[in-house]
Amino acid sequence: MEEQDYSSYKHSKAMLMEHNNGTTFAETVTVLLPVPLGIVLTSLTLIVLSSHQLLASKLWAQFLIEFCLVVLPLLFSVTVWSDFSYLLVTLMASACMILLLSSVGAAWKAGSVALSIPIKEAKRPYITNFRSSINLTTCLCILAVDFSIFPRRFAKTESFGFSLMDMGVGGYIFANAIVSREALGARRHAPSSAVWKATVSSLPLIVLGVARLLSTRSLDYYVNVTEYGLHWNFFFTLAICKVSSTVLLCVFHAGYSAFLSVFVMCLHEFLLASGVQDWVLGPAPRWDFLSANREGIISCSGYVALYLAGVCVGRLLHSKRTFLRDYLHLAAELLCAMLLFSALGIFWQRHLGASRRLANFGYFFLTVAYNLTFLTVFLFAELVTTILEHKTNQKHINSKTGENKLLTKVVFVPTILDSFNYNGLLSFLIANLFTGCVNLYMRTIQEPVFGGTVILILYSFLLCSIVVLFSKHIHFKVW
Repeated sequence: MEEQDYSSYKHSKAMLMEHNNGTTFAETVTVLLPVPLGIVLTSLTLIVLSSHQLLASKLWAQFLIEFCLVVLPLLFSVTVWSDFSYLLVTLMASACMILLLSSVGAAWKAGSVALSIPIKEAKRPYITNFRSSINLTTCLCILAVDFSIFPRRFAKTESFGFSLMDMGVGGYIFANAIVSREALGARRHAPSSAVWKATVSSLPLIVLGVARLLSTRSLDYYVNVTEYGLHWNFFFTLAICKVSSTVLLCVFHAGYSAFLSVFVMCLHEFLLASGVQDWVLGPAPRWDFLSANREGIISCSGYVALYLAGVCVGRLLHSKRTFLRDYLHLAAELLCAMLLFSALGIFWQRHLGASRRLANFGYFFLTVAYNLTFLTVFLFAELVTTILEHKTNQKHINSKTGENKLLTKVVFVPTILDSFNYNGLLSFLIANLFTGCVNLYMRTIQEPVFGGTVILILYSFLLCSIVVLFSKHIHFKVW
């Protein structure tokens, strides 16, 4: 009876994953806006508390502030407050403006902002915040999706559509591409050496993929077959993408990455149009390895094209810049590119369909647009905090008759986000472990709203605490 009851529960869980067409591109962006707004709020809050000497113990106090202003709003935005995400974003933006005007408004004198403010840091905080926000969102959603408080429109789409969780693997690939050796302009290795290093560094991903496959099979853990196939998973796609993109960028210079991205995507779309799309999405039997894993294998070329697009964007981001005006120009370029890809993606989605399962042109356009959107937003957030730091320090210098003493050091990258960026894959593995344990010991989709919310808050707090602690001692990287 218990086994029959469990089978019925698995069937109910499977039904939740089916027939999902996603949501709008605008809502997908809106529900993640609490992260950049939370970063600005954190910076302003720490400035206010520091000025009044209210931070008795900076480490734990800052962690709690970051958790409350960055992590919790994101968690609520994708769960219990999902229907009010626009209101949440409005309230957080208003709080930013109030704090800005009330606490540091005196530092903002009349006149234009000096566009010659020097920006000397080699490691750009907005890139770190962008990359870590993808890791954090993924880690929160992989457990939240198992609860009824997570809207089904945010879960992975069945065949066509676009949703928050569709950004998982695509966002991770793009985020790693923008900081790759090719994007950074590092010296090229000999082709054989580069391919060998890429293959060796991909072996841990293969091991993780096999471990996930064996663990889900042995524990009878529910896995949606139409996501990647019977045996395929996220780690295998990452490994194939890494080796394939390395081969292409060894044959062709990274300066041609934009052309290569479009070329590979066109070949991929031609392959889909030749009948492969109907085969992947259809009811064809899974009688061999290729047919059993057709979703995961066929979509790999689309993800390779996405990686190459990320390399192209990364080369733009890492171009030499010195002053504030240079980054304003970059923000304008990113904004224009985002509008272009958004228009292309929305057009393709409406007329031909966007599919994560196929990684087709519609998914490609929307994923690039999504990543460009948040790169632009995080860059604007950093520029605001940069101007804030400059203005408050300038006020201090003027009040001290020219004494050059730093008054304010703005927190550009919250500790939690910095830790998720430092150990992205490790945080993902820990999140998967927690997710598996929770699903083994409780029936998540039957959990009421209050119980599910409490569990997700505790999970988020524990995950963030562990990742922050590990970042001091362990660095696990295979990409």
